[in-house]
Amino acid sequence: MTKTRKQIRVKRDRPGPLPSRKAGPTVSTASDNGTDGSGSMPASIPILNKLSSLDVDDRAWTASAIAHLAAENQQTRQLLLANNVIGELSKAMADPNPEIAVEIIGALRNLALEDEVNILEEMKMKNVFDLLLSHLIRIAEALLPNQIQPDITADEKAVPLYRLAEQCLLLLLSFLQFSEQCMSSVAASSSILNFMIYASFPNHNIPTPVITASLHCLNVLADDAESSLISSLHESHPDLITSLLDVASEGSYGFNAFDDDNRMMVRVLAANLVCNLAAARESKLQVFTNAVLPAVISALSSFDLAGCLGRGAELEKEFEIDVVSKAVNGSISNSGESAPEGDMVEDERQTYAEEVSPSGKVLKAQSAISVLESHFVTVHYALELLANALADTSSSDWADIESGREVCDIAMMDHSEAIEQDDDASSDLMAQVMTQSAPTLVPLLASLCQLGCLRISPSPNPACLSSSMQGTRVRALSCMETLTMGLDKSWFESKNCQEITAMWSWLADIANHCSSTDGGNGASDLESVESCVGVMWAFCRGLTGSSVQIVYTDQQLDALISLCTYSNNPPSLIIKALHVLSLLVSRPSHMLQNKKVGLVLLALIGSSSPEVVFEALDAIFDVYADASFDYDAPVFVGMGFLKRLKDSVEIVKDKVKNVDRKKDKVLFARGKEAMENLLAFIQYKESERA
Repeated sequence: MTKTRKQIRVKRDRPGPLPSRKAGPTVSTASDNGTDGSGSMPASIPILNKLSSLDVDDRAWTASAIAHLAAENQQTRQLLLANNVIGELSKAMADPNPEIAVEIIGALRNLALEDEVNILEEMKMKNVFDLLLSHLIRIAEALLPNQIQPDITADEKAVPLYRLAEQCLLLLLSFLQFSEQCMSSVAASSSILNFMIYASFPNHNIPTPVITASLHCLNVLADDAESSLISSLHESHPDLITSLLDVASEGSYGFNAFDDDNRMMVRVLAANLVCNLAAARESKLQVFTNAVLPAVISALSSFDLAGCLGRGAELEKEFEIDVVSKAVNGSISNSGESAPEGDMVEDERQTYAEEVSPSGKVLKAQSAISVLESHFVTVHYALELLANALADTSSSDWADIESGREVCDIAMMDHSEAIEQDDDASSDLMAQVMTQSAPTLVPLLASLCQLGCLRISPSPNPACLSSSMQGTRVRALSCMETLTMGLDKSWFESKNCQEITAMWSWLADIANHCSSTDGGNGASDLESVESCVGVMWAFCRGLTGSSVQIVYTDQQLDALISLCTYSNNPPSLIIKALHVLSLLVSRPSHMLQNKKVGLVLLALIGSSSPEVVFEALDAIFDVYADASFDYDAPVFVGMGFLKRLKDSVEIVKDKVKNVDRKKDKVLFARGKEAMENLLAFIQYKESERA
């Protein structure tokens, strides 16, 4: 039987806030309406009634205030939701003034920042999604002429529409990531699709925020390899991939309405869309070489890491720590007075705004921090793109076979063998490309991996950027792990002992930093530890048989052992750690270390995880495969390892039986193989010294 590979669309979490400006105003002149000094609000919100005011300025001011309140904090959002703010905003979406509509859509986006699924469900029930599609269709009709758009800077009427288009597309993005039904509705709308595609071509005068939002939406829509949208895009817009490829590989300078701040983000998004669209018709190797690598390397190499961290440290000194903390957390104090009731004339509104407006220092800090975080967000997207591309290219690329075709078994077997041969050749080429790019990628990733670890990184560690730094480190380590796992042995062998020792040391330091109690970031720190151990495993494998040996300390060995023996660690981390240990001690003159690790491997046979049990057995088979090893007699024989393995036979049998062969065929087959190898290994070791 031939092997088939079906790609399943997996919803990916956004790696961070969208790079465009925050929905609604960054600061509203009446943002704290109705709050007191502790952030509490009254039981009702009269401000909602002003959304239907006949005064355009009143409606604009009210929409702006609600947009900011929606992003203030969880308590404020809950009060707004309890007062049917979504229903009121839904009614207000029909406002004929584009500037007011921008604030309305921005308020809806901000409401979905927390508890996104439930909020979007309520929005869909209250007709927000349908109204959003209507908005986008009208925008598309207004901004999709038969000729090239005029200069947007000279067309004042088009600017509000473009701002509205940006906010609508970003709210649409949330719906696309939330519901398959929403994806189908958008894919069926030729007007909306044509507008997003139109915005993706470099020679059109589209503002950068709209370009970015369009590319985000198209990436989600094209994320399913079996989507009919991909084939239709190939047919209706055959030049789209070529255009995006030019942007990804050569840069985004072709965009007529382009700004440098977002240049790299557009380039990364274009490369990601090329990956999605070209997967069915182009070689993954070609896409990786011509789109992914140029975009990622450019984004990472142009990132002024030292400047970003230095500026963050300056902010903390300039604005004081407490002010920066408020800016990061979005907590802004105010005078605590509620807004005057009734209609307000302009002077009253301005006076009230001055009374309740947030601290100027906090606002300035917010703006400065937002700029720095946007640079990190671009890096996050670039790392996500690289990680996905590396994972896709390193996996087996089985061709899809039509289930309805009747082909004889011999022909199917021949076809399968041909596919496997092609796949092997493709994997070899991919390994070569990864190895060729490693001299550039590895140093870039290494500098990002060490973010926030004071022991190894002399750079400033500003608290206002701690979340961005942590997210960068996690993604960089994941990329480093996938990259090093796919490198050819020649790359490892080209490194001298000093280079290997230096990399090994900072990997161990990062793992220690993230596993210590002062890391305090839970799952993200655990993910970083696992990636570090994964890179260590790649180095151990790559240097096996080489003249260069990894120099490790007893403390590092003990730390790896503790990762294996801590039962709350995930099986994937334990498996990587035990393989690193087995490779480190499989060398001459390491008898004491071998004894310590051997006992750990035997103990892991009693693990509650069948995956760990089977991998521990594999490691034992490799470490003690030959009686000629200098540690075999004093450790394997002297410590009675053979008897312990015999005693574990029934334990392993039970582990295999407990695996559900229907639900997990791969693990069951893996268990059967481990059981057979265990029995064969026992016989082999018995005869070895007979």
